[in-house]
Amino acid sequence: MNEAKMHKSTVPLSIKAHQLAKKFAAQQLTPEKGKQVYLNILSVYAVHRYLKYLGIHTNLEQSDCWQLSNQVISDIADLVLPDINQRLACCPILPGQIHFELPLEVTENLLGYIGVQFSDMLREVELMGFLPVNQVSEQQMVNIGIDELRSLDILIEHIYAAKAAQQTEDITQQPGLLNKLKNINIAEIFQQTLKDIYSEPAPSYATRSLSLSTLVTAINLGSQNILLIAEITPKDLQRQRVSLRLEAIDSEELPSLQLSIIDESEHIFPHKIDLETPTHIQLQPFIAGIGEAFQVKIVSEEISIVENFVIY
Repeated sequence: MNEAKMHKSTVPLSIKAHQLAKKFAAQQLTPEKGKQVYLNILSVYAVHRYLKYLGIHTNLEQSDCWQLSNQVISDIADLVLPDINQRLACCPILPGQIHFELPLEVTENLLGYIGVQFSDMLREVELMGFLPVNQVSEQQMVNIGIDELRSLDILIEHIYAAKAAQQTEDITQQPGLLNKLKNINIAEIFQQTLKDIYSEPAPSYATRSLSLSTLVTAINLGSQNILLIAEITPKDLQRQRVSLRLEAIDSEELPSLQLSIIDESEHIFPHKIDLETPTHIQLQPFIAGIGEAFQVKIVSEEISIVENFVIY
């Protein structure tokens, strides 16, 4: 299932994620089970954060892996998507592994599998791709290669399609609509609903206050939407460490763009790129003082977007 350009995504593992994993692991009966649960919780939390970036609602507490009784008897790492009444199986992959096992425990309302590969120091994971459940045969239910995963874009398409189908079902079940709909092609309703979802402007996911640890803003560049993600960590009592990155949402590569960071005096900050891939640009972190304001200006072709930030 290799694709020409795989959309993957790197997700940092926060202190909160490790604290949750440690809490659940400490309740297990053996060190081996504790390690298994630790990796499962980190995998699920990473996928939860990624989907949260995209404005896709998840529910950790409803997931089976968040229940101690299920952890004890099963190797399970599921994440509930309540808006579509389905779940994802999040599959931990250790550094250097090229194959991983698909969990047999997660079968009910399963959308598919997402591969989560850990770095050596467990500081971040890479979401390697997605495998829809309807593309897995019984012969594949034990072991699968990473190269068989599909782009994360396929996952987003499946979620949007499920939302569209749910909306169509809700419409047809409304009282009084049956007579109106009996001469309408339901397939056409589904296609139009899906089109409406894709054409909706991407929402802004947080306020501009950087007292939050993570701020995600959707940027509309005309023919393409991207994410501007700001990660904030304290440097000391008066300063914060600001890390900015851009990620593609609905395509396999970022558009050609120029990015500027501008301070209150309209001076352009010098900035360097730490990492650049077709779908991802990570800027070198910089330090900003409490009360300081700055702008991030993104220019692509004839479109110019300015986002304003204040450090609190």
